[in-house]
This record gives sequence, C-alpha cells and structure tokens, in this order.
Amino acid sequence: MEIRKSHITGRPLPIDVELSFAKEHFENSYPIRGMKSCHVEGEISKHEGLIEASLSIEGVAILEDSYTAELFDKKLKVEGTYAILEDEDGEAEGFIVPGKVIELESLCLSILRFSLPIKVLKKGSKLPEEVAGVHVYKEGEEHLEDAHSSPFDALADLDLPDHN
Repeated sequence: MEIRKSHITGRPLPIDVELSFAKEHFENSYPIRGMKSCHVEGEISKHEGLIEASLSIEGVAILEDSYTAELFDKKLKVEGTYAILEDEDGEAEGFIVPGKVIELESLCLSILRFSLPIKVLKKGSKLPEEVAGVHVYKEGEEHLEDAHSSPFDALADLDLPDHN
C-alpha cells in the first residue's frame, strides 16, 4: 500500500489494512524471512512539518533462528508512534523514507525488524554441539589467537632444499 506524502496533512489519515508482502521484501531482512499475516491499524499525520505514524502492527512472522538458521513462526505485536524522515538530518530519530511515497509494507517491516532482539531464538534453541575439527565458540568465551605467535612459525618445521 502506497501513501503519497503530499496527501498527509495535519488531519490524521486513518489506516486499517491487512498487508501482503512480495518475496523481495525479505531478501535482506534478517531475521524476518516472511510474514504469514500482518494487520496494521493507526494513523499518519503531519505536525510542524514532521510526518508521524501512530501504528499498531500485529501479525505472524517467519523468523530465522540465530543459532541453527531454522525457520519458525512467531506472533508479533508492536505499537508506537514513529517519525518518518526524508533523510538523516540529526534533528529527529525515526525511519528514513525518501521520496514522495511511503510504502506501508516496507515501513512496517522496518518497524518489526527494529523491535526484535539482535539474537532471535526459537524456543528451546541451543548452539550446535562440537564435532571433530570444529569448535563452536560460546558467548563470553575467549577466542583470540595467541598474540605472540607469528604466521611464519608454521614454516619453522618446513624442510626446503638448499639451492646454493
């Protein structure tokens, strides 16, 4: 659903819509890999030149588990008032939507992604177990290489022919 910015005035523009998303919306939208349903209610208006969207977004998202990359369904509900900015001007915080049109699907997807934790886990999800030759680092575990070793140390045992 597209909303022309020129139609947004001081008078609230009501929104009550069921959104559907194209596959392209999820190409770079980790951890959200799809939406089974998404209902948006609220209004968009302009106050002192700033566009504000007061929205309630409710739906079922298909999320990717941060540990296993397994997909799972999760009910999401997010409510708030969000500033819609033309560009990053340092004056306000909000979602940047350049151009003359606000695409409601993209805005709602950004809001949902912003509301999720950095590490999204399916209930009961655990880090994979270690297997031969592979070490799985856990949070807080020190995994820096020995600062005193040189990459050339591996050549010390190398038997090279003498060309003199």
